[in-house]
Amino acid sequence: IEAAVNALDNFTADNSGGLGDDTATLTTAPADIAATTDVGPLITVAAVNNGAAYNDVAINFVADDTGLNAGADYDSEQKILTVTYDTSGATVDLQDVANLIDNHTVDGAVATALFTGTEAAAFDLLTATAKTSLTDSLDTLKTGGEVLNGSLVFQLNGVDGAETFNFGAGTSASQIAAAVNLVSDSTGVTSSFAAATGLAFTSTAYGSDALVNIDVVSEGTGGTFNDNLSDYRSTGTDLVSTVNGIEAAGDANVLSINTSTLDLTLTVDDGSSSNFSFSITGGGALFQLGPDVTTNQQARLGIASVSTGQLGGPTGRVYELSSGQARSLTSDVNGAARIIDEVIDKVTSLRGRLGAFQSTTLESNLVSLGETQANLLEAESSIRDADFAKETASLTRAQILVQSGTNVLALANQNPQNVLSLLR
Repeated sequence: IEAAVNALDNFTADNSGGLGDDTATLTTAPADIAATTDVGPLITVAAVNNGAAYNDVAINFVADDTGLNAGADYDSEQKILTVTYDTSGATVDLQDVANLIDNHTVDGAVATALFTGTEAAAFDLLTATAKTSLTDSLDTLKTGGEVLNGSLVFQLNGVDGAETFNFGAGTSASQIAAAVNLVSDSTGVTSSFAAATGLAFTSTAYGSDALVNIDVVSEGTGGTFNDNLSDYRSTGTDLVSTVNGIEAAGDANVLSINTSTLDLTLTVDDGSSSNFSFSITGGGALFQLGPDVTTNQQARLGIASVSTGQLGGPTGRVYELSSGQARSLTSDVNGAARIIDEVIDKVTSLRGRLGAFQSTTLESNLVSLGETQANLLEAESSIRDADFAKETASLTRAQILVQSGTNVLALANQNPQNVLSLLR
């Protein structure tokens, strides 16, 4: 450092005591050239924790010539770190200032350190004439991370529609999530951010019809959003289940099965992936469809409760629409609308089951039984309405014809016998 300074015009350096020693001086020659000690940032401050909240924190340095108030305190609301350093002596040790930052308080209270101070000057010490080199122009820059490195434009598609988002460089991940959630009712996609998992986009719907699709239109220089996407398009899956050894039909988080012994529709909890078992102790209303008391000539039909505590779907139940509840019109109008849609779907499906059972099972069987009954009544009527006199006469005539035929045949059989008697 000494050699480098001496190589400059009008400056000389003497480091006979060694770098960092208090005998190191910076002088000027000739005297009409002003001395400068601005050798760049003397202290750098960086965020200890990841988080956009620790980006662009302003650093204010305050000189204290009493030597009694040295310390550092962070105002989390204003995002200002104030460092009060001791100037009562002839020199100020930059490492001492860095230590003040390392051991700062938060809003006046002792807390886990959020920032670290690093000595980054060419000299360890500030002389008494160079104390003004600590200015309030420093900040933590983007050391907290969790922000866009470049501008970003992308289109987000969900089951309910699509929206295009435009963000500038420096936009935090939490701000992106908030912007996506603001129009989630139009896209069917919500977003969340966590330091451990990053920025996530989630469909509000379930099943193979649900999707999240991200199309990056453009990204500025240095941007990493596109490269860090785990997938550009993701679709949901339908429930997979087996009931009584038979694979049930799955639609989103609803399973259904219809056999000769069981007609079942069941909704599982959102996002459930656990196995579970249950028993059905009642079969609803029993209908006897045939003459034999066997299961293949019987049918059962049961319906779930349609009370306000049960009627609804994955979003919620009807009772939540009442005043003061979570899905009331004043609390969550979008959630209330989704509950109404789910209730309409459930009631419509129930009416469809009842109608199908009535039409394809009961009424078709009723028609078949009606035809059988008509045939039996017609046969019975034919028997009851018979003309006994006519039928008796017909029977007598038939008997006479049979008897006369028998006599004629007997006479015919006697003729050969008569001829033989003549020959004798």
